[in-house]
Amino acid sequence: MENVLWKARVFALWILMTLAFLSLGVLNVLGSTEAMHLGTGMRVLWAIFFLVPMIMAFLSLILKDPANRWTNLFMVLLFFNVCNVCNLQVHLIQPRKPDLLLIICSMIVFSVLIIWYSWK
Repeated sequence: MENVLWKARVFALWILMTLAFLSLGVLNVLGSTEAMHLGTGMRVLWAIFFLVPMIMAFLSLILKDPANRWTNLFMVLLFFNVCNVCNLQVHLIQPRKPDLLLIICSMIVFSVLIIWYSWK
């Protein structure tokens, strides 16, 4: 029963990560006229960042425990924390919008919680 509980928590955290990334994109588009003219490469990158958490949410439910833990750890550390730390540095050096900073910090918290629940 506990196995199902932590898998459900990790699943929910990946869904929250997806929603946070979506809201970050929406706020960027609404807050800037430059964001309206994104190139193809940037749109593909946003699509990848939107799809990966949803795929990870599904994988966190179907993978066996050792594979699930390593996959969650690898994806959070490699994929999201690198981007979140870079975004956080940009917003701390040039504070522009507190709403974006709040979403970036929440994504970092979600990443830490995913690691915590995966290894618990």
